[in-house]
Amino acid sequence: MLNNTKGDNDHNQTLNNTKGGNDHNQTLNNTKGGNDYSQTLNNTKGGNDHNQTLNNTKGGNDYSQTLNNPKGGNDHNQTLNNTKGGNDHNQTLNNSKGGNDHNQTLNNTKGGSDHDQTLNNSKGGNDHNQTLNNTKGGNDHNQTLNNTKGDNDHNQTLNNTKGGSDHDQTLNNSKGGNDHNQTFNNTKGGSDHDQTLNNSKGGNDHNQTLNNTKRKNHG
Repeated sequence: MLNNTKGDNDHNQTLNNTKGGNDHNQTLNNTKGGNDYSQTLNNTKGGNDHNQTLNNTKGGNDYSQTLNNPKGGNDHNQTLNNTKGGNDHNQTLNNSKGGNDHNQTLNNTKGGSDHDQTLNNSKGGNDHNQTLNNTKGGNDHNQTLNNTKGDNDHNQTLNNTKGGSDHDQTLNNSKGGNDHNQTFNNTKGGSDHDQTLNNSKGGNDHNQTLNNTKRKNHG
């Protein structure tokens, strides 16, 4: 548990497990106001992460948040979000170079802007029930939700619901692997620019949805 409750600012927070071992029920957050800069919650060089939570609740700004598991190991029920207002800049929630990601969630709920969000699984491993979204207002810029260089993506969701604009969204599976039930949309208002939902160089795409509902399309 590493947190800041009821105001104040958190700068360069680090909660990690280095060179093996298991991390269970990690929580790194800023509750009820204040700003979080350069937060890092990770498990480096092996080991398992269960129920990780990195968030900023009820106001305040989050800059350069990182929640990841590099170089192997499993990530279960990861959550990186900004709830009920405030801005998220350069958020990263990923599993690099192997391992499995289950029920990943990277979002901005009920207002505020998301910039350069990245939720991915690089160079192998499986992604299950990934969610990267901006709900009920606000803007999403340069969102990326992908599985690169093999393996499977299940029930991926990258969307902007009930207003706001989506810029340069990318949801893809590159160089093999299967994509199941992908959903990439902007519903009930807002603009979509340069959206990309694809499967490049082999693999199967099942039930892909990329749409812009109930207002003019852009790009």
